[in-house]
Amino acid sequence: MENLARFTPTMAHAERTVRLLQRYYPQKAPTECREALAQMYGHPDWESLQFAIQDGEVPSEFDENVAPQVVGARFQQHYDLALARLAGMTDERMLAAQELDQEVLSTDAASISRRYHPAFNEKRLERARYAWNLSHARHAILEIRPSAREAFDIPKDRDDIEMSFRVDLLPRALKAWLSHHRPLLADWGERIGQIQVRQHAATDLLDFSFRWGEVCLYHAVDIPKALQIYPVALCAKWFAWLTCSKASHLQASLVTLGTSNAAEADRRRAEKLLTAAIHEEEARFILAQPREDFRSHSPSARVQQVHAGYAIVRRCMSDAATESTVKEIMTRAFWPTLSPVMRGG
Repeated sequence: MENLARFTPTMAHAERTVRLLQRYYPQKAPTECREALAQMYGHPDWESLQFAIQDGEVPSEFDENVAPQVVGARFQQHYDLALARLAGMTDERMLAAQELDQEVLSTDAASISRRYHPAFNEKRLERARYAWNLSHARHAILEIRPSAREAFDIPKDRDDIEMSFRVDLLPRALKAWLSHHRPLLADWGERIGQIQVRQHAATDLLDFSFRWGEVCLYHAVDIPKALQIYPVALCAKWFAWLTCSKASHLQASLVTLGTSNAAEADRRRAEKLLTAAIHEEEARFILAQPREDFRSHSPSARVQQVHAGYAIVRRCMSDAATESTVKEIMTRAFWPTLSPVMRGG
């Protein structure tokens, strides 16, 4: 496991990766990102990494040229250090998170009765931040790929998607809606409107939905229920598809569903397997949001809320959208609508 214990890149590769870490963890100083990266590479600090490179230590093999088990072990090392050094997730904080999970995610009458009490909402936000850090770190490492030759290539947004699924347009649409219908929340609208959401970036989906969930946590009475759920549910669907489309155990099902002459029984089995996996990932995504109570909605109910929420803001998204378009979209299963877009990148 020499490749795992000590990864020595070129200086250019290390500096490029540091810049990516800074993008994913903007609250951290450049020096903190450098120290974290050096430890991800098996060096005690940035200075030691620099000395190793300057002394002519042979660069390690990239992920593309080593065994899958080494890549997996490297990922775990990178993930653990991202959590500890960049997200500040110590053992003590992890234990605190587990305690908050038990309190906040309880469904007994007492917890429901205090659902919107400010003190309880602060606990909900803190619990969500723990879960968000775990998911964000995982997908940040998957996108940065510190020991791969190149970072993950996030495809450009596509505009040939049904408008109700255009997650990249949501920040501007919500900003416009808040400005017009809830002027007292205009400051929140400005912050939401500045967020970039790339359709194929899991970390963007996590960032945006967390911010929107925070707005809805503090202003639940001011925002229609469908509009609260719509952005989070839509981000969850994109996130779930992105995750499942890369899962090794689902590749055969994806091939079957993408083959026009596949047997009907095989297609049904593949769709059942994929749908179950997508619903599971959606549920995990929602648990990393401040409004975790959305998890009580069934997948079909969340789909309905997606379209109901879109109906509220569709004028902000496209003047050409019509009621008949929305009704026609609602008759479709979700995954066939997105899967060609996702698979095509």
